[in-house]
This record gives sequence, C-alpha cells and structure tokens, in this order.
Amino acid sequence: LEGKLTPQDVCSEEHQTLALEAARQGIVLLKNSRGYLPLSKTQTKSLAVIGPNANKGLTLLGNYFGPPCNIITPLQGLQKYVANTLYYPGCEDVACISNNLFGEALENANKVDTVVVVV
Repeated sequence: LEGKLTPQDVCSEEHQTLALEAARQGIVLLKNSRGYLPLSKTQTKSLAVIGPNANKGLTLLGNYFGPPCNIITPLQGLQKYVANTLYYPGCEDVACISNNLFGEALENANKVDTVVVVV
C-alpha cells in the first residue's frame, strides 16, 4: 500500500479519531512541578512561540507518514488558543549553526506572559 494511499483513505472521521487518541496516549509529560501546563486560556494573555519547527507541518510528521489530512502546526494550534501569539524562529533550522536570530527571540520572550519552545 505504500504510495497508494490517498487522503480519502486516511482522512475519514474514524481514522482521525483513532490518530487523535493515539497521540493523546503517546504524549508523556516528564515534569510539571510548577503547574505551567495546561496553559490557561484566561491567564495566558500573551505567548511567544520560539523554534524553527513551530510552523513546519511536514517536518513534524517525520519521515514515515501517509498523505497528510489537515496539518495544524504547533504555532497554528497555539494561535487558536491564545489570540496574542507571536512567532520567532530563533534559529534557521534545528542544527542552529548561526545565532543571528537569537536576539529577536530573546528580546520578545521577555515581553510575553508565556514562552513555548518547539525544536
């Protein structure tokens, strides 16, 4: 079936529900001692999302996936959750060879209530 599946094959409501449940069961929170998560919709007034992969949907799918249905990047999801969400890549890619984008990310991280880093 590799290469022969279409969005119609994998984007049914049944498959989407199964994928969501698998994702929920696969998430592991290692530590939340200060109780920052889940983010509060009422208390989080401003948010900075930092990281080169925060808005790269295909990158986050990995190297083994079927046809994508409706990709929502971490940035897009957080923008729906917190209206005042700003994005700063911080690096050009995950190798982060250059620090030329650090300054903007750090400066703006200090201006918001909450920062989420996506690498």
